[in-house]
Amino acid sequence: MNDVNSGASARQIMSGPPSGYFLVIPQGQQEESASLATVLVTVGKSWRLVLASVVGGGLLALLVSLFMPTTYRAKIIVAPVSESEAVGSGGLRTALNNELGGIASMAGIDLSGSDARKQQFYATLISQGFGRDLVSSENLMPLLFPDKWDAAANNWRAGEKVPTLSAGMRKLLDHHRVITEDRKTSLVTVVYEWWTPDMAARLANRTIEMVNDRLRSEAVRQADLSIQYLNKELATTNVVGVQQGIYALIQEQIGKSMVANVQREYAYRIIDPAVPPDVKASPLRAVIGSVGAIAGLILSLTYVLLRRPAPGKPT
Repeated sequence: MNDVNSGASARQIMSGPPSGYFLVIPQGQQEESASLATVLVTVGKSWRLVLASVVGGGLLALLVSLFMPTTYRAKIIVAPVSESEAVGSGGLRTALNNELGGIASMAGIDLSGSDARKQQFYATLISQGFGRDLVSSENLMPLLFPDKWDAAANNWRAGEKVPTLSAGMRKLLDHHRVITEDRKTSLVTVVYEWWTPDMAARLANRTIEMVNDRLRSEAVRQADLSIQYLNKELATTNVVGVQQGIYALIQEQIGKSMVANVQREYAYRIIDPAVPPDVKASPLRAVIGSVGAIAGLILSLTYVLLRRPAPGKPT
């Protein structure tokens, strides 16, 4: 009798409205947890494959890096020499620009200031013409195209197309040299990457030496031409004020020519010269090996996850 009453009470209680606290687990979270657990289990079952892929990818990348040429990077930091440092006639130039700007312009004299001077220096430094002169002066063609050069015969290999000087210039500028200019400080950095440390440093230092020589010679030539023109103009005028202005221009050009002849660092002053580096720039085998190991890990995980059976299908 008691069992009957107990059963009836239980049925009465269960048939009533729900009471108490309930924890509802969304169906999506259950599926995500199950899916993540399945992925981890699948990867765990294939850990040998994943480990072998990681080790194999790293070793393969290191093996490839052994066939990559070793290069060294050298850099030189320079600052452009301003017009006031070179000649020291800023106030005189301003006055002459106001009074004799036309004659000075026809004589080829730039009175615009140091900004134009810096732009001229930098444009010369990065120009292709200067690059060709550097390749020719340093005899870089055999070094830039070693597969086409016969060192024993000291000539290009028979049957090979002889590379042009322009091709050598492009290869040097595109693959071995980087030039940057800091707009705030005007400092210029020239970086060379080469197969030997001594040559990398030599090319960096030689670049600044050559550009200084080139711009110094051009300044002397331009000053001489300007003086010749100004002397002709001086002979055609009787105005005392104009004559005095022309004399001042001639004096300035003489001073510029003298400075260019005696100032070795005419365009760029060396702040930090290039020295042969003792640490290679590439290949960075530790980085290459790490990238290969990561690539092996990604590929192995992708393979394991793609080949696992779909949910509901037998394994």
